[in-house]
Amino acid sequence: MRRLLEDREGNVWAGSIGFGLARFSLGRLVSYGPGQGLRRAATWSVAPGRDGLWLGTMDGVAYLRAEQVKVVLPVERLPHPRIWSLYDDGRTLWIGTRAGLARYDVASNTLGLVPTAIRGLAVYDILPQSPGALLLATSGGLLRYEPATRTTARVAGAPEEPSFAILDEQGTTYVGTVNGLIAITAAGLNRVGNLGSRTINTLMRARDGSLLVGSEDAGFFREHAGHWAHFDRARGLPVDTVYALVSDGREGVFVVHHQGAYRLDLGDLAAAAADPHRTLAPEILLDSNPERGAESAECCTGIGRHAGLLHSGALWLTGWGGLLRVGLAPPAQPVPWPKPVIERVLVGGKWLEEPVGPVSVPASARDVTVEFTSPVLAHPAAVRFRYRVEPRDTEWRLIDPTAARSARFTDLSPGLHVLKVETLGPGRDTPLAETELRLQIQPRFRETIWFYACVTAIAALVLLGVHKTRVHTLKARQRDLESTVRERTQELHRANEALRDMAVTDVLTGLHNRRFLDQQIAADVAYLERLRLAEPNRDLVLGFLVVDIDDFKSVNDRHGHAVGDIALTAFADCLRRRVRRGDYVIRWGGEEFLVLARGLRRSDLPTLAQQLLEGVRGGVVDTPAGPLRLTCSVGFAGHP
Repeated sequence: MRRLLEDREGNVWAGSIGFGLARFSLGRLVSYGPGQGLRRAATWSVAPGRDGLWLGTMDGVAYLRAEQVKVVLPVERLPHPRIWSLYDDGRTLWIGTRAGLARYDVASNTLGLVPTAIRGLAVYDILPQSPGALLLATSGGLLRYEPATRTTARVAGAPEEPSFAILDEQGTTYVGTVNGLIAITAAGLNRVGNLGSRTINTLMRARDGSLLVGSEDAGFFREHAGHWAHFDRARGLPVDTVYALVSDGREGVFVVHHQGAYRLDLGDLAAAAADPHRTLAPEILLDSNPERGAESAECCTGIGRHAGLLHSGALWLTGWGGLLRVGLAPPAQPVPWPKPVIERVLVGGKWLEEPVGPVSVPASARDVTVEFTSPVLAHPAAVRFRYRVEPRDTEWRLIDPTAARSARFTDLSPGLHVLKVETLGPGRDTPLAETELRLQIQPRFRETIWFYACVTAIAALVLLGVHKTRVHTLKARQRDLESTVRERTQELHRANEALRDMAVTDVLTGLHNRRFLDQQIAADVAYLERLRLAEPNRDLVLGFLVVDIDDFKSVNDRHGHAVGDIALTAFADCLRRRVRRGDYVIRWGGEEFLVLARGLRRSDLPTLAQQLLEGVRGGVVDTPAGPLRLTCSVGFAGHP
């Protein structure tokens, strides 16, 4: 060790040879473990006694008095080594373990077990209830135990699901369970709030009347006057786990989690509950994550009211390394909060590092970005900033604790501006320290008298350009008219194309008509000749198959022409589905159709005709007059 230095915040910095630089915080945290009378350090629960504290440890039930720990009940005498809850009623110490409830008579040093109904159940919370009864939150639900009669009964309306925390108030018993929060009243049981099936570890009624509910993995919830608010990491919490909630005796609450503990101001909570965009500013007391800048300890283990308490001006927490005492007394001479520091200013794409005095902003770079910070070693979420530019701004702008510590201004007016930056502590609206930066904004040309003189001269020139503008407008109208004519011509061309399609299409069946064949036959013959030249041995022909519906006149006579039209349309669809790709069907007239098969071997013509006969014979046409079964005759020939 070569150098030691104590900074203004009470931290000791140690520089060594080969081991780098280390920081130590002194005088706040004390651990009670093997050095004070325990063999195994892990502690699960803590409760107040007559002149000390009861501890549920891996060694059993112990008592802390005068800075020494004494094991009173060895773990071998208990139903289970895991002690979740403790309650001292002045004569009897009630011990809730993972496998049942035990009672210890302090005066006679005798240990007894409760009735069989509780044995084997994990007892997570013990709450006294007059007259002399105990409410038990267990792995089997909420139970009421009567010590006088040694009887156990399930609380009326309570579900048989694991329960971890109890809050008994006038006429209402709140129970934190593995499936959310329930409220039991004389009227029955209700699920409380929009908590879903989250596991609830702890409950507390705060000094401001709000109900605080801590969950296993979703942060905690606050209810006040029927309004619920949810807080998690997205709202500024270090973690989403809440093991215990402990009142600080003033206007705050300690939140215990699996990595440490932090304090929240009730006023900050109320403001954040009213503003969903506001994040919390926790004061970190302990945290095993070094990035949060707090003292580190092996914390924490228990859940609910038995995981921590406020006693003798200190916060006591259970932990893997023993019982932890966190001193809360403020220093005799509070350290003054340092002034915010303007780190750098971005003007015209260039950074000015640690500017001193007024910063001149040229007219070409009216946008300014200022970065600032506060030289403290606290958790970033515990330091808040607000700023404003005078005389432009009348309201302060608050920066989210997790956001970048910077301010950006666009299009500032010419003249002198003063940027004021203030530092706010957790839950405080009064500044702890402030600094300012002067910005001298140079005017643009249009903001000078020379600009107005130029405008007057330009106005005269504008009058001279009126004629040219008029000519330009007329030419633009002419271009628009020409464009409209072109569009109308294109529309006419498309309409003619549609008429040509209609001229070669049968309106009833949608098939091609004779006119289409007149236009297409020459191309089909030419196509066949090319195929025959390419494959002279296959005897390819252009197949003509005339299909005539048998006795179709009787259909029209018997059922009318409307039914006949339906039959013709269905028959046309049947033919269309049975021709090859590239072949086509033509309505020749009346009930006669022509199938033109392109590039077909002459020997395949009878086969195709037979397929058409069979395809039509097997079909039935549904009409308003009932189903019709049509047949047809097919004649065919090949070209050449």
